[in-house]
Amino acid sequence: MIGAKNISLLCLFSIFLLSCGNSKNINPHNYVLFDDNGGLKNCPAPDPIYKTGKIKCFIESSGSMAGFFQANKITGFKSDVWSVLNDFYDKIDSVRLFRDASEPIEKMTLADFRRDMNAGNFRFAGSTQIPQMLKDVVLSLGKNDVGMFISDMKYSPMGSQADVLLTQYGTDVKNVIKNTPYAFSIIGLTSSYITGRGKTVENSPYYIILIGNDLPVNKMKQKIMQSIRKENLLGEISFYGKDFPTPMYTLLANRGIVNGITYESDNKLYYTIGDINKESDVTFYLAADFTKLPYYLFSDNKQLMQQLEVKADGARATVEELTDSALFDFGNGSREAANKVHATHFIKIKVSDILDGATQVTLSVKRKEAGWVSAVCGAKYETEYNKTISFEQLMSGLKDAYNTEKQSKYYYNAPFVVLITEGKR
Repeated sequence: MIGAKNISLLCLFSIFLLSCGNSKNINPHNYVLFDDNGGLKNCPAPDPIYKTGKIKCFIESSGSMAGFFQANKITGFKSDVWSVLNDFYDKIDSVRLFRDASEPIEKMTLADFRRDMNAGNFRFAGSTQIPQMLKDVVLSLGKNDVGMFISDMKYSPMGSQADVLLTQYGTDVKNVIKNTPYAFSIIGLTSSYITGRGKTVENSPYYIILIGNDLPVNKMKQKIMQSIRKENLLGEISFYGKDFPTPMYTLLANRGIVNGITYESDNKLYYTIGDINKESDVTFYLAADFTKLPYYLFSDNKQLMQQLEVKADGARATVEELTDSALFDFGNGSREAANKVHATHFIKIKVSDILDGATQVTLSVKRKEAGWVSAVCGAKYETEYNKTISFEQLMSGLKDAYNTEKQSKYYYNAPFVVLITEGKR
């Protein structure tokens, strides 16, 4: 006969077995990015803090630039260039004027440059030695400095070797850049241009080149792109020595989670959805900081949406919606988490048909070529004012310097990841 004490122990043991049988591993497929408790092992970190150095500003004043500087004439070049220089007034120690390789670089204060730019008081040289100018910019940089070079980038060597030098242009650019640790960003703009015969040509391209460490260059680029009048902006293309790490992100635990709950990590952000019913869809918002994307994606939700690639292991995932911070309705306590990751965009993702009780969802951003570049290429003569002669050789040299053929097809060095599971802590 079994005593009352033994019956009690047997019941407790049976309850224990039942509870163990019903509990579900929070990471049953042992996804290596997550630990046994569903925590993301290596959470994205904030950007390192850079102490910003000086901005070394160089402006070309060769003959092909004269049409932007015509005396007392209004051009988009004058208004936009002064707007950019004024935005960084406290960081620019002087303006350095490039003429050609045979003349020394002339330094002047911002105030003097503004006066002479408006009055067209510059003496313009005959040829443009772009490789040497880029080399001078690079050599001028101290720790955390950023070089700014404003030019129409029309490489026009003179003399009997001119044709040969043009064929070597891309290689010369590659040799200037390839052994530096610097990023290279090109912002394309347009302006009216007044020819030597007094004819006004609209939409003539020129460029602001930024050279320096990745993060300062990226931040300067974003600020310039946001300040330029959109009708004068062609776009930008940037080259970095290495892919940016995945930016900080979080699931919005108090907003949009359908079927499941979210689990908080040690840094008070969310990467895991647990306790789901696998028979139903799981829908959630992922908030992320996309400021390091090219501006033509960052500022255009339609284009960015087309570049998002979402996958789910053993399940089906779709991007339902993309919203930027200007339009997003935070609500339900989601603003604090979004602010913590400096979220610029909010991505609504739906996951269906979770067959095995858990899935790992990955979100990546595919690279997209800057469409504006081809529009300025193809000029045969310097007087084709709506294009830039030899621009394709410049791009070829930069692509070789940064070895773009071996780049990943995605912008970040790792995707955004989310664990969805039946398991419960």
